Amino acid sequence: MRLIRNGLPGCAMGLVCLGLVSLGLGANDGFDRYRKQVPHTLRLFPLPASPEAGYLMLERDMEGGADGDIRHRWAQPHAVALVQCCARAVARDLGPGPHPMVIMDASSENGDTPVELGATPRGRHPGGSHDGGLNLDLGYYLTSLKGQVHTPDFAACTNHYRLQDGKLRDTYQCLESADRLDVPRTTRFFVELAAFNRDLFNGDLLEQVGVDFQVRKAVLAQAQAWARERRYGVDTVLVGDLERILTSDEADGWARTHHHHLHLRLRDFPLHGAHRKALDHLMATARQEEGLLRKVTQAGPALVVALHSVDLQRSLEVELQPSHLEVQDLQFRVDEGPWRKAQPGDPRNRAVLDLAAPFKATAKVEAQGTLKGKPLSLSCVIELPEQSPRLGIAIEAAHLKAEVQEEGGALAFDLKVPRTYQAWVTEYALVLHRPGQKPERCVLPPEGRLKLPKEGLVKVELEALCSSRRAIRVPVWLDGRI
Repeated sequence: MRLIRNGLPGCAMGLVCLGLVSLGLGANDGFDRYRKQVPHTLRLFPLPASPEAGYLMLERDMEGGADGDIRHRWAQPHAVALVQCCARAVARDLGPGPHPMVIMDASSENGDTPVELGATPRGRHPGGSHDGGLNLDLGYYLTSLKGQVHTPDFAACTNHYRLQDGKLRDTYQCLESADRLDVPRTTRFFVELAAFNRDLFNGDLLEQVGVDFQVRKAVLAQAQAWARERRYGVDTVLVGDLERILTSDEADGWARTHHHHLHLRLRDFPLHGAHRKALDHLMATARQEEGLLRKVTQAGPALVVALHSVDLQRSLEVELQPSHLEVQDLQFRVDEGPWRKAQPGDPRNRAVLDLAAPFKATAKVEAQGTLKGKPLSLSCVIELPEQSPRLGIAIEAAHLKAEVQEEGGALAFDLKVPRTYQAWVTEYALVLHRPGQKPERCVLPPEGRLKLPKEGLVKVELEALCSSRRAIRVPVWLDGRI
């Protein structure tokens, strides 16, 4: 949103009114725009089972805008499985590489686009862009992390700067070729994505993958070469799929800020509909791959723990791998709570254990039973990300209200919204509409009261600016003659 100073006459003393140029709907407002009647099941993206998994975690936010925080690493389980399977294919066929893909931001635990939870909340990404656990930022496979200004630099190119006022300024896009992109591994990842999309889901799984233009150019050239060689199952049809899926479109907002990551966006379709078998197959493939990795890196059986959250209620899916083990009297517990038997009738040795709020920083998981006549006892400790109480608040347009009193030739507005909305709303304003003029915006003072001259007004909207990003608007007054 860009605001232009316009000096509106008639504003209350000390207030600034601005000409409103453009404003998009959707916001970092605590609400998942993909949510329907039933909340999504979200999974915290797990640490790699071994170096052969083909991915790493971005441990913290990095210079240059590469964002990664454990609190914002929630995705729907099938999205996690898809990334795991594709990254594993890269490592299996080409090796992990010098600098594997890193997992950056996905969604917050409430399904909203991640917000930096400071005294003044700030959206980490454009409003709505990371909602639903269906949107993930993933780093490219790289040959080097040495940057022109800072190191590590996760950009696919060295040159993404322009000289301005004697300083190198980041343009947030590759200005020359993607010289640090590990082209074969990045292409192999995209090829596997496209193959899952085509072969299992008839093209319905992937919506778009936002990439830098120079990355798109290099990947498509490599895919076309592989199609001529028939390598990794690539053919002209799959290349066409990649041309459609990979986007750097400027009008849709993909041209910039994707120099250091790809944005994977999955389609929102019913998980228990026509693609249920395909989803089950994808999830089973991911579990099988993870089991093979753990078998290589660990001696004997191991506990695999997945942290899930549904409507901010957390649970642990605990499984004993390899899954074919015949364990008698298998049971699990968390934090020395009651023992829970493995789920009966399930071919997998697993159980789902609920976690009680308030959540601690870690959870200890234990398993016991009898394997081949010998006692089996295993335990592990997993990290639990912080769950802010703000996550349970969502800004709804129906609750954005203002009482309006007509006092002679003026309108007196009195803001009436839930106090808890302070968790996300960084500013309230009135948007004033006059015939033949651009809408104008008056910021409300802290007390939420404002008197304006009525002359010329035909409509007034209340605007809630959420996380300093985008806004929600509702009309609060209309000229009675309309």
